[in-house]
Amino acid sequence: PSARGLAPVPDVGVPVAVTLGEPLRTVAVRCDDSPNWYGGVAIHNDKFSGPSCGGNSNWQYNCTGGFGVTLQSQRYLLTAGHCGAIGDTFLSGAGNVIGRATHEHVAHDLMLVRADTGGRIWDGTPGVNDFTKGVAGWGWTAGGQSLCFSGTTSGAKCGYTVDGTIVSGCGTDLYGNHECYNDLISAWKDGTAGRPGDSGGPVFSLAGDRVQAMGTTTAYATNNQGREWVVFQDFGTATRDWSGLDIITG
Repeated sequence: PSARGLAPVPDVGVPVAVTLGEPLRTVAVRCDDSPNWYGGVAIHNDKFSGPSCGGNSNWQYNCTGGFGVTLQSQRYLLTAGHCGAIGDTFLSGAGNVIGRATHEHVAHDLMLVRADTGGRIWDGTPGVNDFTKGVAGWGWTAGGQSLCFSGTTSGAKCGYTVDGTIVSGCGTDLYGNHECYNDLISAWKDGTAGRPGDSGGPVFSLAGDRVQAMGTTTAYATNNQGREWVVFQDFGTATRDWSGLDIITG
């Protein structure tokens, strides 16, 4: 048998099966990703400047992409609504066009960017030890569940416990517009949680060597006893906001 764009498979005397998968990738950092765009990718709204990405002053970002999803046979990158507005163009940290925002649910802090996405997310510390994991599926969160998140500022961090609290809060988007969000969920850990630039990144549980999509990062909170919270929107809420939305697996 042969695969498109490849030489015929040689006869090696045993049965051979060819499986077509995602294209080989020539880059290996979340700040300089390429199609199919992975969750956790550094994203830069082209209307705004941002800090350097992964220690490279030639790259910049404002937020983090969430999971790759499908809706009505189209592919999108899920991220936080406060990272921009419908019609905004999002770039990779290195300046390559990812896509344009086409859907937003302000009250749930969710946005869809039309993009050629894939079924993996970035893990590791940006610019230090970037690597990826496949996405196995998605699920609803529950109190006591242990979760991780992956952001362009903080990298991947685990050990956050869902406290079962439904959170509402107000803030500003990149344009400075005052917005209020509801139906969010919080998960806590003693130590450092998310930081600016992690917004929109994937929240997930571990599923063997892959991950299960659980949500999209909105904010973080702290107290004076050293405890911090990651505040996120449940992935299941996105499936309710946009009927037919589903996760891309890989």
